[in-house]
Amino acid sequence: MNIQKVLHDHSLTSTEKVVYMEVYTQSKMKYCCTMTNSELGRLLGVSQKTISRSLTKLHKSDYITVFTEGVTRVAKINKN
Repeated sequence: MNIQKVLHDHSLTSTEKVVYMEVYTQSKMKYCCTMTNSELGRLLGVSQKTISRSLTKLHKSDYITVFTEGVTRVAKINKN
């Protein structure tokens, strides 16, 4: 995914863009981001609900894929 496309998408909030960048960073270190909403929220200084809404919006905008592996929620950057 082209980071510039995400950063210049005016339909995304600043928080959604920061959440995307954190998922992107985690995906570069591993193949995906397995942090919980609580962990992401603490790291970014926002609520779990805000993280949940951000991930949902990023998923609906086709920037990330969200799925489960066992009991772990996984977020992964789409390679469009």
